[in-house]
Amino acid sequence: MSKNDVVKVIGIFPLLSEQYRAYFPAGQIVLKHGEHKRVNHGFGVVHILAEHKADLTRFGLSHDEIGVTLYVEMILQSGAKIFSEFSDVRGNHRPMIVYSRIGTVVLERKEVEGESVYSVVTAFGRTSPRGTQIGTMPQKNKSTQ
Repeated sequence: MSKNDVVKVIGIFPLLSEQYRAYFPAGQIVLKHGEHKRVNHGFGVVHILAEHKADLTRFGLSHDEIGVTLYVEMILQSGAKIFSEFSDVRGNHRPMIVYSRIGTVVLERKEVEGESVYSVVTAFGRTSPRGTQIGTMPQKNKSTQ
C-alpha cells in the first residue's frame, strides 16, 4: 500500500469563510495509509500507530488500521469544535478539530483535481484546543458515514 492511498473518507469539512483570517473551503476529510519519519514528523495511519497507541488503548481500540479509523471517527463527531492557530506565514493554516472528551485531529488541506481534500495528519489525546475557534463539524449524512 502506498503512503498516499486513502484508507477511508471520514467525513466532510465545512466551508468556513474569510472572517477567520483565512479561507477554508469545504472538502472531504480522508485518512491515508501514511508514513512515519520520526517523532512529530509523518501522517496518516502509520504515523498515528507509531506515536499514539496509548490513545487507542485508552478507548479499547486495536493497534491497527481499523483502530486508528475508529479513533479518528470518534473525534470527528458532529458538533466537534474546529480551531486554527493561524501560524503559517504562507497562509497554509492547518485546522485542528477537537472533540473535548476524546482528543484532537490535525488536518492538512491539499487541492486534488480542483477540489479541496483534508488529510488526517495525526490524532492524539490532547483535549485542550490551541488557536481560534473557526467553526464546528457538521451533521454527518449517510454518504459520509
